[in-house]
Amino acid sequence: MKGVANRERGAAAITIALMLIVLIGMAAIAVDIGFGFNERRQDQTSADLGVMAGAIDAIAGIDTMRDQALSYAEKNLTTAYSPAQWQALWEQCVDTELATLNAGTWNFQAVTPPAGWTVTDPANWCISFDPSGFLRVRVPDQATATTFGRVLGVNAISTNADAIARTPTVGSGGIRPFGLGNNVAEGSHECISSGPTGLATDPCTGSASGNFGTLSAPLFGNPALGGYAPNCNAAPADQILAVNISAGVDHFVTIDGDGLAANEILDECYNPGVDTLNTDTGFPNKGAAEGLVTGPIQRGLTPLIQQGTNAKRDVVGYQLDDRPLWSYLDPSLAAGGPNPAGSVPASCVASTFNNGMSDFDWNGDGTLDRPESWQHISRCLQDYVAGGFSTVMFDSLMQDTPRFGYLPQFWEATLGPGNKWRHIQRFKAVWLQGLWFKDGPSWVEFHPGESCACNPGGANWALKQLSGFVLPDAALPDELRGDPPPFGGVNPYTAELFR
Repeated sequence: MKGVANRERGAAAITIALMLIVLIGMAAIAVDIGFGFNERRQDQTSADLGVMAGAIDAIAGIDTMRDQALSYAEKNLTTAYSPAQWQALWEQCVDTELATLNAGTWNFQAVTPPAGWTVTDPANWCISFDPSGFLRVRVPDQATATTFGRVLGVNAISTNADAIARTPTVGSGGIRPFGLGNNVAEGSHECISSGPTGLATDPCTGSASGNFGTLSAPLFGNPALGGYAPNCNAAPADQILAVNISAGVDHFVTIDGDGLAANEILDECYNPGVDTLNTDTGFPNKGAAEGLVTGPIQRGLTPLIQQGTNAKRDVVGYQLDDRPLWSYLDPSLAAGGPNPAGSVPASCVASTFNNGMSDFDWNGDGTLDRPESWQHISRCLQDYVAGGFSTVMFDSLMQDTPRFGYLPQFWEATLGPGNKWRHIQRFKAVWLQGLWFKDGPSWVEFHPGESCACNPGGANWALKQLSGFVLPDAALPDELRGDPPPFGGVNPYTAELFR
């Protein structure tokens, strides 16, 4: 037995040594996997920040979105690349998930790479855009060198990440299917839309031929709005117009840098970076009335001026938003010149909008107007612009009212007749103000917050006119104005990480 014991002496040490090798190997692999997980987290940060940087600059167009995404993705990776290495990395990048995404409700299209780049798979490149307003970034594969894994033949761990950002419009306003010519001034009270048999009541001028203020925009089928069926023909015109008035244009449109037809991107399914919109062939009374006031509207939408939680007024049988623009004026502002901080024109002091004050001829037509009247707020806006004021005087809560929204202002002076393409120069914030209804020889003019015989009976009231105030950019808080884009105007888009 003594010989056997001698032969087994040291066996435990061998077993322990083998176990230690296994344990150390496992620990080494765990360390390398940890490095991989850390790199993967960094990749995700890079994708998230890159896609958000691109979405924040959406108003500047697709190329700027792409360049910002590339810049911020690089800044947030652990590996430092030379310009040549960075270009080569992206040229070889392929987003293998695009086909799967687009088999559902998405319509991602790879964007054009920077000038001089030659990508391996242009259709599946790693920066893509869904024309509904979604930017996607897939960070190219990142190789993390292993420390101990090389013993097992694993020299590097490959990781990547992707992210999608959305570019919704600010607040509930959206971009409405009405347009402004390039000669429309800030602070003006404008005829937004008027039928060929309009009332010719200020600020509308009545009968005209061709287009009457509305735009024809197809439905792209925005996946963030329920994945409803697209309608690329924008027909029937009245039904699609009603949808776009109620919900806002459902896809991304941006500014045109030069207004030239040579590089225009038409509003057709599924063009990314649309910067050129089409005018309607006329004033579709049914579509405009349904979208603004009467309904019914496809997809169960509510007419625009019936939306929101503000107090309502019965106007020709419909419950319509009755909160006026002056109710959003900052009550802390005082009258003064344009330079002192917190000063506004005397006509814009909130306390003067009180029917207990004396009547005044606010618009200079020889008749007295109530303090709570559209003539008073119109004078306020005109004085603000003419006096060179820059004080923010409106509350950001106005974004929650259905009367606040964004309209494209075109390079062209007029909308022209129907079926004319118009190039977007800027966006302006607009307050939808007056509604005019006609029944035979009788008509009703409704302005929110003002007294009127708004429900005189009868069942054949037809909407004939819509007016609005073009709000001065400087009078709006930052969250409604955004980063000022080129050519002035406001930025109607915000950015949010979608997934």
